[in-house]
Amino acid sequence: MKPVTNKGTYAAIVLAAFFWLASTQLAAQNNNCSAMLSLSIPNTEILSATVVDAFGPLPAHCWVVGVTHGESGSNVRFDVRLPDNWNKKLLFTTRQGFMGSLAPLFNAVIASGLFRNYATVSTDGGHQGVNILDASFGLDNRPAEIDFGYRGTHLAKIAAAAVMTGYYGSAPIHSYYDGCSSSGRYGVQSAEHYPGDFDGIIAGSPVVDMSGTITDAVYIEQAMLTAPLPASK
Repeated sequence: MKPVTNKGTYAAIVLAAFFWLASTQLAAQNNNCSAMLSLSIPNTEILSATVVDAFGPLPAHCWVVGVTHGESGSNVRFDVRLPDNWNKKLLFTTRQGFMGSLAPLFNAVIASGLFRNYATVSTDGGHQGVNILDASFGLDNRPAEIDFGYRGTHLAKIAAAAVMTGYYGSAPIHSYYDGCSSSGRYGVQSAEHYPGDFDGIIAGSPVVDMSGTITDAVYIEQAMLTAPLPASK
């Protein structure tokens, strides 16, 4: 074979090889991610599996969304973000308030975890709400109350670890939880009800007395309604 001596031709060959390798890796990533749609986990359905491109310092990853059930009427949504260079650890968080939706990519725990190559997990707390102040899910819905109270994190963690095992071929070697306020309460409840779920828990400002906190908020609102502050103040 005649050696390539023209620098322009050589550069074109190298560039073509680079794009071929990149496209091959992307195709493999897409295939691995879409394969999660057929993953079988007890009492769980996988709803979507999407490759998310790298964004700023955050790596490209496979984003899997599913729903798992603790009993009839229990519907705990969860998502897992799976980076290529996984550090073999799981990092879990949730939104605050009454939750009602999955933690977004720009959530501080999710973003910092992905940056450090954790596989991240979140849950909606066992219900879907208009916003984090929407507590209507609890009306005559005991399974949702239990999932929001303590069970949702456990169910989501078990399902998420199964997704990681299916995607990477091995289970996480360590699992951690990091949350604040109502999310911190979820961490405390996990430690109390399922002490084997996490190797470490950061529970910042946990709302452990949810009933007392809500009652106090209602009292303050009623007081302000009775004697509202003037606009001058």
